[in-house]
Amino acid sequence: MQEITPSKNKTERRRFLRLNVSVCVEYSILGEEEVKSDFTHDIGGGGICLIVYDNIIEENTILKLSIHLPDDTKPIKALGRVVWQRAIPSTVLRYDLGIEFIEISPEDRQRISEYVINHINKS
Repeated sequence: MQEITPSKNKTERRRFLRLNVSVCVEYSILGEEEVKSDFTHDIGGGGICLIVYDNIIEENTILKLSIHLPDDTKPIKALGRVVWQRAIPSTVLRYDLGIEFIEISPEDRQRISEYVINHINKS
């Protein structure tokens, strides 16, 4: 499901539009070998909200990211910093992580921005 939800009663501080969309992300903590795979809650040119299960990742942790946009064969590679984390009450242990890109090529940031804008224009 893809939707844009404007913030209500909040001042929007983001420089990039965000799209509520589930996108596969492979990630690992910088310096560690274990790679995990989960999905986004939303994505934009400045970062992602990643949904993770059963393990909390602390704020300021640096993650190596490989983002797989639908219909795009080349994954987007980036480094991201966890800027916030929030437990989500549900039947399983779930956390949302706010991840800010700290290292991403201008081309890859543009690919994300174009993906977001194209999907906004379709809705």
